[in-house]
Parts: sequence; C-alpha cells; structure tokens
Amino acid sequence: MLVLAIQHKLTNMLEGDSNVLGGLYRNCKDAREKIRYAALYAISRGNNVKNVANIIAVEESTVYGWIHRWGLLG
Repeated sequence: MLVLAIQHKLTNMLEGDSNVLGGLYRNCKDAREKIRYAALYAISRGNNVKNVANIIAVEESTVYGWIHRWGLLG
C-alpha cells in the first residue's frame, strides 16, 4: 500500500511537467540526458518507478534520484 501511495505522489508531482518533460525528451541530443528525461516523462504519464527502472536497466534508486533532482531543479 505504501508503494502505491508513493507512486501516486510521484506521478502527481511530475504530472504538471509532463509536456515539458516530453519536449525535453524529444529535443535532447545527449544520450544520457535523453534517458533521464524519458524516465521522468514515463513516470509523469503514470508508469511506476520499478517498471521504468527495469526497462532502462538502472536501479530504482537512480530513478528516485532523478525525480528528486527534477523536483529541486525542474
């Protein structure tokens, strides 16, 4: 239950930035940044962190770090 609550909070946090993240993903030329934007965009669209991390082959903690930094800097 806690995982679902956290996921819902993350999705809501990024949801307002979905269009921005999608644009950054589509226009980004740096491969590593593009992966980060793709992950954040996917989460903003309702995908969960575990699935996104598995798809792009990184640890969940890495994705949570990207989310945290986006929240601070985005």
